[in-house]
Amino acid sequence: MDANQFSGQQTQTVPIPGFDPSPQKPKWNKYAFGCAILASVTSILMGYDVGVMSGAGPFIQNDLKISDVQLEIVMGIIELHSLLGAYAAGRTSDRVGRRYTIVIAAAIFFVGALLMGFATNYAFLMVGRFVAGVGVGYALLIAPVYAAELAPAASRGFLTSFPEVFINAGKYTSRFLSHPMQLTFLPRPELEKFLGENRVRLKCTHATYIEPSKHETDDLD
Repeated sequence: MDANQFSGQQTQTVPIPGFDPSPQKPKWNKYAFGCAILASVTSILMGYDVGVMSGAGPFIQNDLKISDVQLEIVMGIIELHSLLGAYAAGRTSDRVGRRYTIVIAAAIFFVGALLMGFATNYAFLMVGRFVAGVGVGYALLIAPVYAAELAPAASRGFLTSFPEVFINAGKYTSRFLSHPMQLTFLPRPELEKFLGENRVRLKCTHATYIEPSKHETDDLD
């Protein structure tokens, strides 16, 4: 006979959480959900910047009179600058905390956007691009870190996926804003060039065969 039964006491069975046949559904943490959304909104900066630069490229090239190579550098160099921002964001978040680092990321990107908007030459534009790229790197690193640390274990994977969702939301938002501006404000020669390039890309995407002209076939012969 058990010693507890001999003394008149009843034993209580404590279930092990990992082997509980009927685990309780975890409660939804609305505070963590709201904070994860607000922190992930900073990831829109990356998607919006990548998308809007493709639409603003013809305007930049027309206003600053830069070459195609210079335009490609302006549009693609933000990936390199964001590496520096991501590295600095880790050190900054350890010193001042995650929330203040999110504020710093938004402030840096805002300053970079102002510098690019008021740029009068190519060098000025590159400085603004550098500042904006650092802000993007800050935002890309700190948003998932803050969401992961704040989220409960039951919904951590779901909440940490928000930054990727907002990156794509920023791309689509920039697309909806940039194309109407191109059709409205772009001068006609640049507009015809832009539409012609898009037709070529569309044909290449769908693998459309373009029959060579008679002069091209004569040159091949």
